Amino acid sequence: MEPIRMSADKQMRNMERLTVALRRRGFFITYLENRLILHAGSGKWELLLLQRLFDALQIKAAFNKDSVIMDDEFYFTEAMAEQVSFFGAYNQESQCPQHMRSWKTFVKRRHGYKLDTLTLDAGVAYLVKMLSKTGILTEMSCDGHGKQAPTIWFAGAWNAVWFEIVCGKLMAEERLHYRWTVEEDRRGSHLLTAKKAPMEKWNLELVQKDALQIGAYLELYAEELVVSKRQYFKHRSMKEQAMLLSQDYEALKSWMKEKVNVFC
Repeated sequence: MEPIRMSADKQMRNMERLTVALRRRGFFITYLENRLILHAGSGKWELLLLQRLFDALQIKAAFNKDSVIMDDEFYFTEAMAEQVSFFGAYNQESQCPQHMRSWKTFVKRRHGYKLDTLTLDAGVAYLVKMLSKTGILTEMSCDGHGKQAPTIWFAGAWNAVWFEIVCGKLMAEERLHYRWTVEEDRRGSHLLTAKKAPMEKWNLELVQKDALQIGAYLELYAEELVVSKRQYFKHRSMKEQAMLLSQDYEALKSWMKEKVNVFC
Protein backbone atom coordinates (compact mmCIF):
# COMPACT_ATOMS: atom_id res chain seq x y z
CA MET A 1 0.00 0.00 0.00
CA GLU A 2 1.32 3.43 -0.94
CA PRO A 3 1.71 5.97 1.91
CA ILE A 4 -1.02 8.60 2.18
CA ARG A 5 0.29 11.89 0.80
CA MET A 6 -0.34 15.19 2.50
CA SER A 7 -3.04 17.27 0.82
CA ALA A 8 -2.09 20.44 -1.05
CA ASP A 9 -4.23 22.52 1.33
CA LYS A 10 -2.51 21.11 4.40
CA GLN A 11 0.90 21.66 2.82
CA MET A 12 0.01 25.29 2.09
CA ARG A 13 -1.15 25.80 5.69
CA ASN A 14 2.16 24.40 6.90
CA MET A 15 4.06 26.81 4.64
CA GLU A 16 1.94 29.76 5.80
CA ARG A 17 2.46 28.85 9.45
CA LEU A 18 6.22 28.47 8.96
CA THR A 19 6.54 31.74 7.05
CA VAL A 20 4.59 33.68 9.69
CA ALA A 21 6.74 32.19 12.46
CA LEU A 22 9.96 33.08 10.64
CA ARG A 23 8.75 36.63 10.02
CA ARG A 24 7.84 36.96 13.70
CA ARG A 25 11.43 35.96 14.42
CA GLY A 26 12.61 38.75 12.11
CA PHE A 27 13.46 37.04 8.81
CA PHE A 28 12.60 38.89 5.56
CA ILE A 29 10.93 35.92 3.93
CA THR A 30 7.94 34.81 1.85
CA TYR A 31 6.99 31.50 0.29
CA LEU A 32 6.05 30.21 -3.14
CA GLU A 33 4.60 26.70 -3.19
CA ASN A 34 7.18 24.68 -1.18
CA ARG A 35 9.99 27.26 -1.41
CA LEU A 36 10.96 29.90 1.18
CA ILE A 37 12.47 32.99 -0.44
CA LEU A 38 14.73 35.50 1.32
CA HIS A 39 14.10 39.13 0.40
CA ALA A 40 16.44 42.06 -0.12
CA GLY A 41 17.43 43.56 3.22
CA SER A 42 18.43 40.19 4.63
CA GLY A 43 21.79 39.93 6.36
CA LYS A 44 24.81 38.33 4.73
CA TRP A 45 24.53 35.10 6.68
CA GLU A 46 20.74 34.71 6.76
CA LEU A 47 20.65 31.43 4.86
CA LEU A 48 23.23 29.86 7.17
CA LEU A 49 21.31 31.14 10.19
CA LEU A 50 18.11 29.63 8.82
CA GLN A 51 19.92 26.34 8.42
CA ARG A 52 21.16 26.58 12.01
CA LEU A 53 17.60 27.19 13.21
CA PHE A 54 16.19 24.34 11.12
CA ASP A 55 18.88 21.94 12.30
CA ALA A 56 18.27 22.86 15.94
CA LEU A 57 14.53 22.22 15.60
CA GLN A 58 15.00 19.20 13.28
CA ILE A 59 13.10 20.74 10.38
CA LYS A 60 14.16 19.04 7.14
CA ALA A 61 14.85 21.22 4.08
CA ALA A 62 17.25 21.72 1.18
CA PHE A 63 19.17 25.00 1.09
CA ASN A 64 19.78 26.80 -2.20
CA LYS A 65 21.58 30.05 -3.06
CA ASP A 66 18.80 32.39 -1.91
CA SER A 67 15.96 30.07 -0.93
CA VAL A 68 14.97 27.03 1.10
CA ILE A 69 13.10 24.11 -0.44
CA MET A 70 10.85 22.27 1.97
CA ASP A 71 10.13 18.58 1.71
CA ASP A 72 6.76 17.86 0.09
CA GLU A 73 5.67 15.95 3.20
CA PHE A 74 7.03 18.27 5.90
CA TYR A 75 4.71 19.13 8.77
CA PHE A 76 4.77 22.17 11.00
CA THR A 77 2.69 22.43 14.16
CA GLU A 78 1.66 25.40 16.32
CA ALA A 79 4.13 24.20 18.95
CA MET A 80 6.92 24.29 16.36
CA ALA A 81 5.80 27.77 15.29
CA GLU A 82 6.21 28.92 18.89
CA GLN A 83 9.72 27.47 18.98
CA VAL A 84 10.66 29.31 15.78
CA SER A 85 9.11 32.61 16.88
CA PHE A 86 11.13 32.65 20.11
CA PHE A 87 14.29 30.93 18.91
CA GLY A 88 17.15 32.34 20.97
CA ALA A 89 19.70 34.86 19.72
CA TYR A 90 23.19 33.43 19.47
CA ASN A 91 25.05 36.73 19.81
CA GLN A 92 24.49 40.45 20.18
CA GLU A 93 24.33 42.83 17.22
CA SER A 94 27.41 44.95 16.60
CA GLN A 95 27.33 48.57 17.68
CA CYS A 96 26.73 51.13 14.96
CA PRO A 97 29.91 52.88 13.68
CA GLN A 98 30.24 56.55 14.60
CA HIS A 99 29.70 57.84 11.05
CA MET A 100 26.32 56.09 10.91
CA ARG A 101 25.05 58.46 13.63
CA SER A 102 25.60 61.53 11.48
CA TRP A 103 22.88 63.84 10.15
CA LYS A 104 24.01 63.16 6.58
CA THR A 105 23.61 59.42 7.03
CA PHE A 106 20.20 59.90 8.62
CA VAL A 107 18.96 61.96 5.67
CA LYS A 108 20.46 59.99 2.80
CA ARG A 109 20.54 56.38 3.87
CA ARG A 110 17.60 54.39 2.53
CA HIS A 111 18.22 51.34 4.68
CA GLY A 112 19.91 50.63 7.98
CA TYR A 113 22.45 47.88 8.49
CA LYS A 114 21.46 44.50 7.08
CA LEU A 115 21.50 42.76 10.44
CA ASP A 116 21.76 38.99 10.78
CA THR A 117 18.45 38.03 12.35
CA LEU A 118 19.73 35.63 14.99
CA THR A 119 21.92 38.35 16.48
CA LEU A 120 18.66 40.04 17.52
CA ASP A 121 16.50 39.06 20.49
CA ALA A 122 13.33 37.29 19.41
CA GLY A 123 10.95 39.73 21.10
CA VAL A 124 12.10 42.77 19.11
CA ALA A 125 13.83 41.30 16.03
CA TYR A 126 10.99 42.06 13.60
CA LEU A 127 10.68 45.65 14.82
CA VAL A 128 14.44 46.26 14.61
CA LYS A 129 14.47 44.90 11.05
CA MET A 130 11.50 47.09 10.06
CA LEU A 131 13.15 50.18 11.57
CA SER A 132 16.15 49.38 9.40
CA LYS A 133 13.94 48.88 6.35
CA THR A 134 12.45 52.37 6.76
CA GLY A 135 15.88 53.98 7.13
CA ILE A 136 15.66 54.46 10.91
CA LEU A 137 19.07 53.43 12.21
CA THR A 138 19.56 51.67 15.53
CA GLU A 139 22.62 50.73 17.56
CA MET A 140 21.57 47.96 19.92
CA SER A 141 18.45 46.18 21.12
CA CYS A 142 17.25 43.89 23.90
CA ASP A 143 13.82 42.34 24.40
CA GLY A 144 14.23 42.22 28.18
CA HIS A 145 13.99 38.40 28.23
CA GLY A 146 10.70 38.62 30.13
CA LYS A 147 12.51 40.12 33.15
CA GLN A 148 12.93 43.79 32.29
CA ALA A 149 11.83 46.43 29.81
CA PRO A 150 12.55 45.85 26.10
CA THR A 151 14.86 48.54 24.72
CA ILE A 152 16.02 49.64 21.27
CA TRP A 153 18.77 52.28 21.08
CA PHE A 154 18.61 54.74 18.18
CA ALA A 155 21.72 55.86 16.27
CA GLY A 156 21.49 59.55 17.07
CA ALA A 157 18.69 61.82 18.25
CA TRP A 158 17.32 62.48 14.74
CA ASN A 159 16.46 58.82 14.25
CA ALA A 160 14.58 58.88 17.56
CA VAL A 161 12.67 62.03 16.57
CA TRP A 162 11.82 60.64 13.14
CA PHE A 163 10.45 57.49 14.79
CA GLU A 164 8.27 59.62 17.06
CA ILE A 165 7.00 61.62 14.09
CA VAL A 166 6.24 58.47 12.12
CA CYS A 167 4.81 56.29 14.92
CA GLY A 168 3.59 58.82 17.46
CA LYS A 169 -0.06 58.45 16.49
CA LEU A 170 0.11 54.64 16.61
CA MET A 171 1.63 54.63 20.09
CA ALA A 172 -0.83 57.26 21.35
CA GLU A 173 -3.83 55.13 20.35
CA GLU A 174 -3.09 52.80 23.27
CA ARG A 175 -3.88 49.63 21.36
CA LEU A 176 -0.56 48.12 22.42
CA HIS A 177 -0.08 45.91 25.47
CA TYR A 178 2.58 48.21 26.93
CA ARG A 179 3.15 51.95 26.75
CA TRP A 180 6.09 52.53 24.40
CA THR A 181 8.05 55.77 24.73
CA VAL A 182 11.24 57.40 23.48
CA GLU A 183 13.57 58.38 26.32
CA GLU A 184 17.09 59.67 26.93
CA ASP A 185 19.41 57.64 29.14
CA ARG A 186 22.18 58.86 31.45
CA ARG A 187 24.73 58.73 28.63
CA GLY A 188 22.63 60.97 26.41
CA SER A 189 21.56 58.15 24.09
CA HIS A 190 17.96 57.99 22.86
CA LEU A 191 16.03 54.78 23.09
CA LEU A 192 12.64 53.20 22.53
CA THR A 193 11.40 51.35 25.57
CA ALA A 194 8.17 50.03 27.08
CA LYS A 195 6.42 50.78 30.37
CA LYS A 196 4.22 48.42 32.39
CA ALA A 197 1.95 48.81 35.40
CA PRO A 198 3.86 48.75 38.75
CA MET A 199 2.75 45.26 39.85
CA GLU A 200 2.60 43.76 36.36
CA LYS A 201 5.14 41.18 35.22
CA TRP A 202 6.86 41.36 31.85
CA ASN A 203 5.47 38.97 29.26
CA LEU A 204 7.80 38.32 26.34
CA GLU A 205 4.94 37.13 24.14
CA LEU A 206 3.15 40.47 24.64
CA VAL A 207 6.39 42.35 23.99
CA GLN A 208 6.71 40.52 20.69
CA LYS A 209 3.08 41.21 19.79
CA ASP A 210 3.63 44.95 20.35
CA ALA A 211 6.86 44.86 18.36
CA LEU A 212 5.04 43.07 15.53
CA GLN A 213 2.27 45.68 15.50
CA ILE A 214 4.67 48.64 15.38
CA GLY A 215 6.86 46.84 12.84
CA ALA A 216 3.89 46.00 10.59
CA TYR A 217 2.93 49.68 10.55
CA LEU A 218 6.46 50.62 9.49
CA GLU A 219 6.55 47.89 6.83
CA LEU A 220 3.25 49.09 5.37
CA TYR A 221 4.65 52.58 4.74
CA ALA A 222 8.35 51.72 4.33
CA GLU A 223 8.89 52.97 0.78
CA GLU A 224 6.87 56.13 1.38
CA LEU A 225 8.77 56.91 4.59
CA VAL A 226 12.19 56.51 2.99
CA VAL A 227 11.27 58.95 0.21
CA SER A 228 9.56 61.40 2.57
CA LYS A 229 12.53 61.58 4.94
CA ARG A 230 14.85 62.74 2.16
CA GLN A 231 12.25 65.18 0.87
CA TYR A 232 11.73 66.82 4.28
CA PHE A 233 15.40 67.14 5.27
CA LYS A 234 17.35 67.21 2.00
CA HIS A 235 18.57 70.82 2.12
CA ARG A 236 22.22 71.16 3.14
CA SER A 237 21.44 74.30 5.10
CA MET A 238 19.53 72.16 7.61
CA LYS A 239 22.62 70.32 8.85
CA GLU A 240 23.98 73.19 10.93
CA GLN A 241 20.67 73.72 12.72
CA ALA A 242 20.24 70.00 13.28
CA MET A 243 23.69 69.81 14.88
CA LEU A 244 22.99 72.82 17.11
CA LEU A 245 19.74 71.28 18.34
CA SER A 246 21.09 67.76 18.78
CA GLN A 247 21.76 68.36 22.49
CA ASP A 248 18.20 69.58 23.14
CA TYR A 249 15.87 66.75 22.16
CA GLU A 250 12.60 68.62 22.57
CA ALA A 251 13.88 71.58 20.55
CA LEU A 252 15.14 69.20 17.85
CA LYS A 253 11.76 67.46 17.77
CA SER A 254 9.89 70.75 17.39
CA TRP A 255 12.21 71.85 14.58
CA MET A 256 11.95 68.56 12.66
CA LYS A 257 8.15 68.49 13.05
CA GLU A 258 8.04 72.01 11.64
CA LYS A 259 10.00 70.91 8.57
CA VAL A 260 7.65 67.97 8.04
CA ASN A 261 4.59 70.21 8.36
CA VAL A 262 5.90 72.45 5.56
CA PHE A 263 5.43 69.58 3.12
CA CYS A 264 2.20 68.16 4.62
